[in-house]
Amino acid sequence: MEAAPSRSLPLFLLLASWCFYSSAIAQPTESPSNDRFARIVLFVPDDAEIPAGYQERLTAIALRTEAFFADGIAQGGWPVARREIFARTDDDIEVTVVRGALPEDAVGRKGFPLVGPLAMAGATAALGDQADENTVWWTFYHTPKRVIKGFRGGGDRDGGRAINVYPTADGNITADVELGDPEMWPLNLKGCVHEFGHALGLPHIGAKPETGLGNTLMGPINRAFASRLPKGTSEPRVYLCEGSATLLAKHPLFVAHGPTPPAGTDHARVNDLATKDGPGGSIEITGKVSGLVAAHSVMILDSDHRFGDYWSRSYSAKVDDEGTFHANLDEPFASDQGFITLYVCLNDGRNKAMADEGEMRFSYEGKPGSRVFEPTVRE
Repeated sequence: MEAAPSRSLPLFLLLASWCFYSSAIAQPTESPSNDRFARIVLFVPDDAEIPAGYQERLTAIALRTEAFFADGIAQGGWPVARREIFARTDDDIEVTVVRGALPEDAVGRKGFPLVGPLAMAGATAALGDQADENTVWWTFYHTPKRVIKGFRGGGDRDGGRAINVYPTADGNITADVELGDPEMWPLNLKGCVHEFGHALGLPHIGAKPETGLGNTLMGPINRAFASRLPKGTSEPRVYLCEGSATLLAKHPLFVAHGPTPPAGTDHARVNDLATKDGPGGSIEITGKVSGLVAAHSVMILDSDHRFGDYWSRSYSAKVDDEGTFHANLDEPFASDQGFITLYVCLNDGRNKAMADEGEMRFSYEGKPGSRVFEPTVRE
């Protein structure tokens, strides 16, 4: 729980150190080629027919997803060594079809918690040693004889899961279709890829108004975003924002070589952390990262208590060879109350968002130029 902001604290706040746990990675002479792939599962209960054309539809979704993430990471200024992240057969994206029995009363949200475990049990049994605890799973379920509702996603550097309803609506998903195109709304294409983003370890992140690029993948649903547009306008574009690209820059699915096993634990430290008001209503954050595993960046979210995390704004700053960083939040919310969350992104692909260890958060209160910052550390 966040501590209540205190007006008695000075504007310039120094913290001696802040720790979170990450794994120290042994560096072999030669790294093995990357053999990690995300895997798609289609679950259909025994009392339903497998949907016609499922292979083509799920292949189209996977290809659009691969292009979206690879292009977004590259546009964020990061090299993408590996664009094809889904397991493939000779001709198609590999889809593992799982059948299973659902109870008669498994309907609505009551049925949703039963689908994932059945799908995972069947998929892991079918794939054997082709999948392990590091696999990122994307499950689609098709239950036409019962209206099951639900979607979910979550994960980190070392595995994740996303689950969505299989989209049966008409529509042609091309490799460059905009995720927010109204023709894609019935297919819930953005929502599906959004949950897969969570399986990669991404939190909710909204758009910064100055970008003018449309909605973010990890931002609000299409209708919520459209409701804030000027009357009579539309915006089909969805993009991978700066913060998401930074968090995924070293994710094992997008690098040339697979990560090596952890050799132990290491305390990665952020020393001399300082947060203060900057010119023109901006916020400046500086600090120094140290530890056996080098950090490449920090990613910072600014969130307004009034709007929720779907509308938070992200900023990134590179960590130099000395471990220091200087982040400038040049478009913060003009809010009397909010909070800032700091993510440290390590070269081994781990980061705060993917580890859930040692979350660093600043509450702030007051008008721009006279904000009071108070740190809270959740471990």
